[in-house]
Amino acid sequence: MKDAVFDGQKISVKEVPIPKLGDSQVLIQIKASGICGTDIAIVKGDLPTSTPIILGHEFAGEVIEVGKKIDS
Repeated sequence: MKDAVFDGQKISVKEVPIPKLGDSQVLIQIKASGICGTDIAIVKGDLPTSTPIILGHEFAGEVIEVGKKIDS
């Protein structure tokens, strides 16, 4: 899968492995993602955070897999 990753200096699109699904998690295939004020503040240095960090936490998508403990 591809992620927009901020390394503290620049943003780059990187290919990363699909995470292993936990029993109480869902896997969502992202169809659209936005860059919001939080992402901009992180990149500008106004909101200190550890890096690297994946940007675009506001998204829409489709659930494609569910963990063993998910029933609905």
